[in-house]
Amino acid sequence: MEDDPDSVLRWSERKLAGHLLECITRNPTLATYVKQVWLSLDSGTIAQDPLLPELIRRLPVLSSLQIGAYDPSYRWGQVASDLQAAIIDACQLPTLRHLHLNSVSEIPISLVTNSNLMKLELYNVPSFYDFERLFQPNAGGRFTEDKALKSGYFTSIRALACGYLVTKPKDCLRSIIESSAMATSLRTLRIMVVIDPESTDTPSAVEGFTPPFNLSRLSNLRLLKIRCELGPLSESATLSIIPSFLSLVNQTLTTVDKSAPLEEIRLTIAHISHGPLLTQLSSDRWKRVCDSIASLSPQKTQIKIKIFPYSDEIEREIFPKILELLKDIPGIVPVLKASDGTQWDS
Repeated sequence: MEDDPDSVLRWSERKLAGHLLECITRNPTLATYVKQVWLSLDSGTIAQDPLLPELIRRLPVLSSLQIGAYDPSYRWGQVASDLQAAIIDACQLPTLRHLHLNSVSEIPISLVTNSNLMKLELYNVPSFYDFERLFQPNAGGRFTEDKALKSGYFTSIRALACGYLVTKPKDCLRSIIESSAMATSLRTLRIMVVIDPESTDTPSAVEGFTPPFNLSRLSNLRLLKIRCELGPLSESATLSIIPSFLSLVNQTLTTVDKSAPLEEIRLTIAHISHGPLLTQLSSDRWKRVCDSIASLSPQKTQIKIKIFPYSDEIEREIFPKILELLKDIPGIVPVLKASDGTQWDS
């Protein structure tokens, strides 16, 4: 056990759960101090501890639960049944306000239906095995809300973050974002598109950007973030991906309710390792994105572009072009950040 600079205790011992259970048994008050838990499901050291389910059940006041796997192909069915039950119970605690799920597929919908949740993060969670409990599949392979279902699911969520591989199914995420339950509650929406380097040369890499998300129901949306993680792509792949991403952004922005109290939009294109963005700056797609942002929130809109170059030459090449493009568009304030996180200064 070691104490990191943020005073968060990290354990790596195989008998972690047993030691903690002994402490809680001797002093039950200790369990009430545990507010946050992060659990890696494919960690052989901790996740396979037979006492872990009992430990989770002994933590009654969790406010934040983060569950994930390092293997992006990890499935919920690989989790031991007793641990599954303990996690489901923890996800329904009345004290839970924040739930983060990462890289787990075929999860039960009951993990995300706590009516007390205020912040939900779903990263690389392509499917729920019982999604039909809330949404019915239609003839086109999409999902529609079950109109007969009366529940408080998703109505308390103020912030939703979704990240997905562009080549993986995202109909479940789309259905949650576009649900009527989110209509009045959601204030912050973050959509992150991750490019799979192994699939950039396939048609699905571009096709995965369509159709756009429909945000017309989000009447109280205040902050919208749309991010594209490019990764280590070839220049030719990046040239095909950027226009597709800009089209997704523009089409999504055109669905935003213009009466929503939108205060800020952040558009991020991250980890560009080549200079092909330069060739796209004058494209009609980019101009349409800028016009859409300006029309939605002409006073407080920001475009945030993060570049992760292999050399400073890319920053010097791209950033002046961005500033030149945006200077005559009213209401848009570009926030250009270099690879080290500092704001770029011309």
